[in-house]
Amino acid sequence: MKTKTTTKITQPSTLVRFYDRYTQILETKEPTRTMRLTNLMDDLEQVYFIPMRRNKMFGQINTRAMHLYWAVSRARNLEGIIDE
Repeated sequence: MKTKTTTKITQPSTLVRFYDRYTQILETKEPTRTMRLTNLMDDLEQVYFIPMRRNKMFGQINTRAMHLYWAVSRARNLEGIIDE
């Protein structure tokens, strides 16, 4: 009897496409830029099942996806949204 092999839901090319999308978004002007970055974060969360709260083990297993996720997060302009 053959055993069923499982494949990862996401392939490296998926992350490359997300990175390409990120670099394209960086060229747009505000406020569209931040809205698109937020949408990109939502998409990353859905595809990579990124937890709402920081999870050290998840970050160690999904290093590349988390590096991109945090880069996208830092690139947003939240001025006027978050009270300091």
